[in-house]
Amino acid sequence: ETYTATLKTAIEIGNKFLETEALKCLGDFYLEKGKTTSDVSQFFKAAAMYNKALTRCGDPDTEQTLHHRIRYAERIREEVIRKTTGPRGTGGAAGTRTVEEIKQRADKEYKKHLKDGEVCLARADLDSAERHFAAALKAVYVRDPTPLQYQREVAP
Repeated sequence: ETYTATLKTAIEIGNKFLETEALKCLGDFYLEKGKTTSDVSQFFKAAAMYNKALTRCGDPDTEQTLHHRIRYAERIREEVIRKTTGPRGTGGAAGTRTVEEIKQRADKEYKKHLKDGEVCLARADLDSAERHFAAALKAVYVRDPTPLQYQREVAP
């Protein structure tokens, strides 16, 4: 929350340096979160924050640092994917899920939230319906977007 508030303030006052630093910190936050949870989407968020900081940055040294961070986030993401799916996507250690299982689970989750949303809509419970529809979309939306796609979507 602090980094987000700092980023908002930096944008409001037009301070490019502070904006760049806040974006780097948010990228670092997502990178650490991805490393601790093995959630691949967090690495894409980190890369998107670093890419956005790169567009705001004017210092060559900072640009080089951001390029290194982007490559590091991509490398760690690939290691996490390799660790969870095993060699060539054949399934790693016992208990890991295959891509097909993940897709089936997302489809099942989508259908459940869609049905629950329709029930809430029929009851005129619009807040709950909206939450269920949003969760349904989140379940089937691209799980591992490219950093550039994510950056375009989160950019103001």
